[in-house]
Amino acid sequence: MDIDLNKLRDTGWIFLRGEKSLKQDNLLKLANTLGEPIPSRATGTLVDTLMPVDTKKARPNSLSALYGTGHFPLHTDTAYKKVPARYILLYAKQIEGEVQSTTLIDLEKIKFSQDLEERLDRCLYTIINSRHSFLATLRGYSNTHRKNWIRFDTSCMLATNKESTVTINELNESISKVTLDTINWTQGDILIIDNWRCLHGRGVANSSAKAVRVIERVTIQ
Repeated sequence: MDIDLNKLRDTGWIFLRGEKSLKQDNLLKLANTLGEPIPSRATGTLVDTLMPVDTKKARPNSLSALYGTGHFPLHTDTAYKKVPARYILLYAKQIEGEVQSTTLIDLEKIKFSQDLEERLDRCLYTIINSRHSFLATLRGYSNTHRKNWIRFDTSCMLATNKESTVTINELNESISKVTLDTINWTQGDILIIDNWRCLHGRGVANSSAKAVRVIERVTIQ
């Protein structure tokens, strides 16, 4: 399976109709063509299994702990790391019935004011990561890739002052004005996201208790 790197650079994400039974070894081989697969958590594995879970069963300070099986707001994956993962690879391992979609937004479509641009680089937030919490700005820069990236996940970020609060509210407002792209999953589909450029979320929950949504995720450095 080939990845169209030009399309990934142009749009910030690519969607592939994959194989309905893709082994994890092959999923990791695909991930390796983009970079180095890394665990999303210090004690985790290279492949995460994601399923809608009730808030009581979710990891503390996670989106699932806040929203359960419902809608997930747009966010950066692994925003709790000092440098978020470069790419996110999602594979629809099991899809039964009408399941929640994945929503996407390309931040490069948004023209920020010069004032907001400056505050993205200046305002500090507390990034909650258990005993490894730290202070960071919304935007960072990679010397290796010569590329800016944005960290955005309100489930693990706390504004440190009034200016930080205003800034994240303005960013939210700017995001809300852009039309979302929507991925409607079928089993075997693959979605690759430039996590430094695009935010993604989960659509409104399906009311059917029979719907099954199992997504495998690989985070790539």
